[in-house]
Amino acid sequence: MRYIDMHCDTITRLLTMETAGQEANLRKNNLHVDLEKLHASKYLVQNFAIFTPVKQVEDPLVYALKAIDKYYREIEANGDLVYPVYKAEDIKTDDKRTGALLTVEDVSIIKGDLANLRNLYRLGVRMVGLTWNYITNIGYPNIDMEKEDHTMQDIQHEKGITAFGKEVVEECQRLGMIVDVSHLSDKGFWDVYDLAQKPFVASHSNARAVHNVARNLSDEMIKALSSKGGVMGINFCDEFLSNDGSVNAMVNHIDHIVEVGGIDCVGLGSDFDGIGDRKELKDAGQMEVLATALKEHGYSSKDINKMMYGNVLRVYEEVLK
Repeated sequence: MRYIDMHCDTITRLLTMETAGQEANLRKNNLHVDLEKLHASKYLVQNFAIFTPVKQVEDPLVYALKAIDKYYREIEANGDLVYPVYKAEDIKTDDKRTGALLTVEDVSIIKGDLANLRNLYRLGVRMVGLTWNYITNIGYPNIDMEKEDHTMQDIQHEKGITAFGKEVVEECQRLGMIVDVSHLSDKGFWDVYDLAQKPFVASHSNARAVHNVARNLSDEMIKALSSKGGVMGINFCDEFLSNDGSVNAMVNHIDHIVEVGGIDCVGLGSDFDGIGDRKELKDAGQMEVLATALKEHGYSSKDINKMMYGNVLRVYEEVLK
C-alpha cells in the first residue's frame, strides 16, 4: 500500500524547534512525521504545509520564506530518503524515497501582490490554502480565531472570498497550483466552485453530516467538490472526527463521503503535527492501521488504493505543471 497525505504541519514545527535552539530534523524526530516513519509506511508523497502564524510574526512572508528554506535544507540533507515533487511526472514508484510536495496554508502571506504568489510557485509551492482561521484580504474562514466561541455559528453563508481572492484562484489555475478550500467559509467554497476550471481540494476536512463542526464539509459541498473532480482529505483531528479520533470514526466519515460524493473524492489529509497526540494511528509510520480497517470493513483493494493515494495523484496529474 502507498499513501499520499495532502497536509501536515511538520515543517513549521521543526522551524519553531530550531529557532528555540532544539534539535530539529526531518529524518528522525519525536513528531508525527519524519522521513523514517514515511519510509516505514511506504508513502508515495507527503505534502508539507508552510503554516505561518500571521498574527504572531512581524512579517508573515519573511517567516514563510524561512520555513521554505528549512524545507529545502532538510530535503538536501536527506536526499537518500526524500526528493521534491513539482509535477506528477516527478513522482517515483520505488520504495527507497518519498516525494515531498510543498504547500502553503493561508495565502494571505503574499500581501495582496500576485507577484509574490508567482514567486512562491517558482520556489516550488504547488498547493495553496486560501485561508486559515482569520479574516484576511483573501477571504473569510468558517472558524474565526478572534472570536471566543468557535462553533457552527461561525459558518459564513454571506461572506466568501474577496475580489483579490478571486484573482488568486484564477492565477493559481493559470500557474498550475492546486487551490485548497479547507478552513474557508461556506460562501468562499461556493465562490471557488464557481471559478474552478480544474479540480480543487479540501486538503484536511471531514463530513459535517457525520460530525457537525464548521470545519467539515456539508453534503452539498461534497457533491460539488466531487463534480469538479476534486478530493477531500480525511483529517485525523479528534475534534473533526467524533471527539475520540478513532480509526473507526475515520471509516465512518469515509463511508459517508463515498455515499455522497463517490469513491473518487476521498483522500488523506492527516493534519499531523498540527493536531494533538493520538490514541490510535499515532503517527505516519502506522498508516497500515487505516488501510487494514478499510479492508476489514469491506472495501476492495482497488478502492483503498484510490483513497490512500490514487485520487490525489489524479488531481496532481490534472492540475500541476
